[in-house]
Amino acid sequence: MYIYIYTGRIFGANYNLMHSPSPSHRKCSLMVLFDFATAFPSIVHEWIFLVLEARGLPKGLIDFFQCVYFLNCALTSIGNSDTFLLWYFSGVLQGCPGSAFIFNVILDPLLAAFAQVISLPGRGIVRACADDIGAALTTYKSLAHMFPIFESAENIAGLTLKPAKCNVVPTSEPMSEFLVSVIRQWLRQHIPKWADINILPAAKYLGFYLGPKAGEFQWEKAIAKYLARCSSIGLSGVPASLATFTYNQKGVSVLLYLAQFASLPHNFNQYERTGLSRYSM
Repeated sequence: MYIYIYTGRIFGANYNLMHSPSPSHRKCSLMVLFDFATAFPSIVHEWIFLVLEARGLPKGLIDFFQCVYFLNCALTSIGNSDTFLLWYFSGVLQGCPGSAFIFNVILDPLLAAFAQVISLPGRGIVRACADDIGAALTTYKSLAHMFPIFESAENIAGLTLKPAKCNVVPTSEPMSEFLVSVIRQWLRQHIPKWADINILPAAKYLGFYLGPKAGEFQWEKAIAKYLARCSSIGLSGVPASLATFTYNQKGVSVLLYLAQFASLPHNFNQYERTGLSRYSM
């Protein structure tokens, strides 16, 4: 369920699972893409150690992380003196190789809870990559089963959702003002905190657009960036050999990430000719 840093796993599999759910979930009526507000800096340290101990990790490893997060504080240096500012009781250390591992472990109880109320009862599927959580649900009413888990995550672990950055993408009904109003009204009545969640025909997950209208948005920014790179190469005035090398390295590479899962637009040849003419100026 948590496809992240495990050996042999590809995080892009999340995209395929969300975009093409298993046969038992092909009639899912919507996808929901959740976004935490500053997830990594918000994790409560006490929650980290509770989960590490509950998972039965080696005592030496737990002791190591307890040492890393012991008496974390902020100081200010003025002249030759240091002044204490505050203690840190939340957040993983930036740049620490163990931070990704910690986040993986502390999020696992949430995913296990989602499995109990969503996956196992057949209400849909839930997938995560770091703090990017996505769900494909059979009905928007299944959100009522996810809300208490997110509330617990906020109260206990410090992980707070930002509804204004979360997206609902209907998949089984054509996008319309009526459909949006139905979902919005239900949210106002049953989950008021999520009443402002975005309801869109397509939304990004792990850098890819998902949803019935994903094709209309998938390549817009990538092609614009590709053309901008081509223009920069042309304006640099470097020799043709170096321009070609730079084009392959910094121009074409802009398109490769999306090309793993989405076909190039049918009129890409026109964009390519435009790009080549720019870099060969």
